[in-house]
Amino acid sequence: MRTWRVGTISMGLTLVFLGVFLVLSQLFNWKPAYAMTGWWPLILIVLGVEVLLYLFLAKQENPAVKYDVFSILFVGFIGFVGIGFATIQATGILDKVHDWTNHEIKTMDLPTYSEEISKTIKRVVVHTGSEPLTIETGTTGEFSVFGTYEAAVIDGKAPIEATEDYLFTETQGDTLYVTVKSLPETLNPFGHYRERNTTMIIPDHVEVDIDADYQRLSIHSRTLKNNWTIENASEVNVQLAKDVDVKLEAERIDHFNENDGWKVHESIDEDEHEYSGTRQLGKGTHSMRVVNASNLSVHTKE
Repeated sequence: MRTWRVGTISMGLTLVFLGVFLVLSQLFNWKPAYAMTGWWPLILIVLGVEVLLYLFLAKQENPAVKYDVFSILFVGFIGFVGIGFATIQATGILDKVHDWTNHEIKTMDLPTYSEEISKTIKRVVVHTGSEPLTIETGTTGEFSVFGTYEAAVIDGKAPIEATEDYLFTETQGDTLYVTVKSLPETLNPFGHYRERNTTMIIPDHVEVDIDADYQRLSIHSRTLKNNWTIENASEVNVQLAKDVDVKLEAERIDHFNENDGWKVHESIDEDEHEYSGTRQLGKGTHSMRVVNASNLSVHTKE
């Protein structure tokens, strides 16, 4: 009477399938964790085939059955590991771990955005987002955005590949609305690698309203032919041409980096310790109003 050792064939085929999948993962650059989650259901097929084969032979030869305990435990362990990988994959953790272990930090160029502003546009509203921003005035009618950013590159794919990935623009009536989007989040247990240096050029003849989202804001204005309002900035650094005609108005400022030419008075609320002030350059034809900022610095240059 021939003895049937249940589990021996299953272990052998399990090793064969596992080896084949690992070889294929090397040849086709499959993720090893995904290979593990993809092949383990074959164990169930192998075990099922072995049971059916035993039942078929039992009818003809009535073989004695013995169990290969080691083989059964091995096959069970491999199946348990496969089920565990499948469960973890369903949660998305494997994708995050792969991204973290296969990323590199690079400094890249932002895709340049450029648009000729229609003469019907009288005002530009800017939301700077969660990164510092530099704004310059231009003497032409062109609105443009460019710069660099540092971020994690995963599998050779940059997080920003088109202007729509970091910039939103919408025209409503006589107003152009501009929002600078935040950089994508990157899973990293040791910190977030995200940094952006963005420059925006706005024509000097339009009115400008800026919400700085409590970020650092730099304004470089060679000419100024309309009114500006800047709100909610952590730090405002303004550089103006010496011959510009502008009246500077500041409200709820924690600190003026210099008081030369400013008429400053403290807030009535003594607990706030906020300051307001005015300063005029030239005839003060146009105004630049700064509201709610931690630090304000204004410089003039030739």
